[in-house]
Amino acid sequence: MKRLALQLRESKRLFKSFTKRAELVLKLGGTVSFEWPRPSTGWKRPDVVAFFNSHPEFMEVDFDGCAVGLKSKKGVPIKKPWRVRTTSQRIVDSFKDKKCSCKQPHEKCEGSETARSAMYPPEMTFLITQALYPAKCSQQHAPAMPCTPLSTEPQEHREVEQHLKHVSPLAGFEDLAVAIETDPTVNCLVSELLDHERLLSQAFGHEDSNEPSQEVQAMVTKLLSRAEMLSNPQALDAVKAEADGLIKAGTWSLDSVREKEDVRAEAKRTGVSVHFGQLMTIPSSKFYELAQHLQKMKGRIVYRGDCAKDEHGAAAVYQELGANPTSVQGLNACLAYGSLPGNSSSAADAVKAYVQALLSS
Repeated sequence: MKRLALQLRESKRLFKSFTKRAELVLKLGGTVSFEWPRPSTGWKRPDVVAFFNSHPEFMEVDFDGCAVGLKSKKGVPIKKPWRVRTTSQRIVDSFKDKKCSCKQPHEKCEGSETARSAMYPPEMTFLITQALYPAKCSQQHAPAMPCTPLSTEPQEHREVEQHLKHVSPLAGFEDLAVAIETDPTVNCLVSELLDHERLLSQAFGHEDSNEPSQEVQAMVTKLLSRAEMLSNPQALDAVKAEADGLIKAGTWSLDSVREKEDVRAEAKRTGVSVHFGQLMTIPSSKFYELAQHLQKMKGRIVYRGDCAKDEHGAAAVYQELGANPTSVQGLNACLAYGSLPGNSSSAADAVKAYVQALLSS
């Protein structure tokens, strides 16, 4: 008796928790479904009766477990009598005809089979999913990205602060760097009098810069981690400047901002699908091989296409689109034209070119 009393108390606690969430879902325009075995005495409990009486929009549908693929460990059908009360007409339509039509004996739903029957069989879960997300299930597959390992050999991870073999030996010597790296005359003079790069390389244990190397000592850009960005005022200013530029270019409008949950509820209510995405900041330090005062902070803000989801939480499926960049042949043609007598070639970088193209759905 004590055990039954504890189970009853737990059941009431869980149902109370369910009612709170059900009230919120119904308020936001969603659907609610509640399932118990048909013979359960819980249907007559005062708290259960009171809740469903206060919500006449709930509909009732009865079905049998054997009609939705419920079987015992031996593969024998189990005729578990189920009942669902739901506000979804599609749930009712999916289960109203699922009645027993078996011509063979059933396994009794008792002992260990009782606990196993609490786990919905695959056919039943598919019916639920098809009723809740008909547009997704009509594709007969779930969108996914297959991943295959490039190598079976163990791969080593890069250190957080990797030792850069091509870092200038003058990095950290700001005064000396100013005199040598920014003044061509001094740079040439010092190079003629003293092989400063070799001496500094030997002093700090760097590889000799005059030795043959596949790495080039130029145009190194270091990506900053989020912690490095938040602790660096210059990096934060670079990201803010990028955001201000995007707003000025009309990339997005702050005048139509709404709460995400309001948009989600409206999409579910009207049936007009919407997608939610996220932005990601990419701070970096350009010319990282040079002295610190010669480096430049750069901020980028990009749209994350890997986590876009619709109002139901399903991943967005993108079309197979592609664009051909300028080919090497085209570049050579421009250079050849500029090399002709009387002609010249020039290069220009469009400001925020990647946001100048209009998006269309």
